[in-house]
Amino acid sequence: MKTFKLSELTLNDRQLPVEAYINPRAKKIKLRFSRDFKSIILTIPHLHLRKEALHFLDKSRGWIEKHLPDHDQLITLTPGSTIQYLGEQVKLLHQTHTRKSVWEATEQLTIFSPPDAFEKVLLSHFKKKLRSIVTELVETHIKALNVTYNKLYIRDSRSNWGCCSHQKNLSFSWRLIYTPVEVIDYLVAHEVSHLIEMNHSKKFWALVNEICPNYSVYRQWLRQNGKFLI
Repeated sequence: MKTFKLSELTLNDRQLPVEAYINPRAKKIKLRFSRDFKSIILTIPHLHLRKEALHFLDKSRGWIEKHLPDHDQLITLTPGSTIQYLGEQVKLLHQTHTRKSVWEATEQLTIFSPPDAFEKVLLSHFKKKLRSIVTELVETHIKALNVTYNKLYIRDSRSNWGCCSHQKNLSFSWRLIYTPVEVIDYLVAHEVSHLIEMNHSKKFWALVNEICPNYSVYRQWLRQNGKFLI
């Protein structure tokens, strides 16, 4: 398996490098953005499919334009940047310190850390904060539905917001910290309902509605905003 630069795509005022990732186990050509949305990655089964990959890239131009966030929609975790934190806009500040901690105040988060540990300390705070919120919501909803769960995880997931396994383990992406608490509540209600119905049937959605009325509002919020956060 190897990666190499395949091409470059120009969209409006942005130039996106296109990298090809060779994966012999892939059954077809796939396209995705890099984590920072600064490049495009094509997964192709074989090197000799290079021309087909370029054709696939050209056919996907409309999809790329639709899903590529604007510069101001991207989240940047650097001192001085502003992010959405639990539904509120906050500014990230940094104080150089050997002690590693985060201080929350109105409209700002101050990260105390060595210069090279800013993001690591902030992400640790995000995960601990989200775990606290999610744990409380899970306890509320399992009591309402009279169910139990096994373990709870806060993960670095980009493929989904939450998951309920057959072993009754609940997991959530730490990136939910960027969403309003009401949206987090919907995601928790969603996964807790899977402890009873491991599907998306009418019975399942009735359970979600029972413990999270108006869930459709928060579900729609995720559909509209989630691609800029995950």
